[in-house]
Amino acid sequence: ALALSSVCPSRGIAEGGTAVTVHGSGLTALSEQLGYLQCRFNGSVVQATDASGTSAVCNSTSATGIVSVEVSSNGRDFTTSGVQFELVRVVLDDVTPWTGPELGGTLVTLGGSSIGALSDVVCRFGELETVSASVHGGSEARCLSPSSSLVGWTSVELLSGGVALRSGGSFLYY
Repeated sequence: ALALSSVCPSRGIAEGGTAVTVHGSGLTALSEQLGYLQCRFNGSVVQATDASGTSAVCNSTSATGIVSVEVSSNGRDFTTSGVQFELVRVVLDDVTPWTGPELGGTLVTLGGSSIGALSDVVCRFGELETVSASVHGGSEARCLSPSSSLVGWTSVELLSGGVALRSGGSFLYY
């Protein structure tokens, strides 16, 4: 029998795209292969992947606030479990310092609202590889600027679960 008991993580970013593992029963690989295994975040339906019988993964949809999460194994009938997931709007409004050497290693603080609600965060400077980040309090994330072969302005983004926030800032490599 199809049932949903919990989701992990319990919150993600409002932009959507957070990989959410749903836990329960009846989440079969056969339903996934047939394209019937789905998750519904409020009214938005997405395909589930990586079904193991007791769990599957669904990418959250774009929304804000607390949404209900339900699953279907036939693409039509959804559970009524009452499991909830929170979608948080995070706004970055400050990059300090905004400049550093091309060799990298500058401790950069990204400030904004609701940053403390994020998990699995990394920073990305322009098109460079992501670098690890740490969350401090509810309004800051910190990371070290990577080395860059280019001098000049580049974007700075905070990613959570591999999804870039829509807001960011700029950093000047000298």
